[in-house]
Amino acid sequence: MKETDQLKEARKRIRNLEAALADAHIDNCLEHAFLEVACERMGTTLNDFKKKNELTLSDVRKMREKK
Repeated sequence: MKETDQLKEARKRIRNLEAALADAHIDNCLEHAFLEVACERMGTTLNDFKKKNELTLSDVRKMREKK
């Protein structure tokens, strides 16, 4: 009985983690798309924008933490 409860709990946790991962992936895709649109409106490419502003993943994370 205890093992079946643990198995159900593990499966539920896996489903929740999979859903959270899917949400994070969608958020990442949307942010990337917004950045591409912004670069297009500024008349630059995404790579040029990153090089010019020296954006790194750690910089982006730091900016997010400040909010």
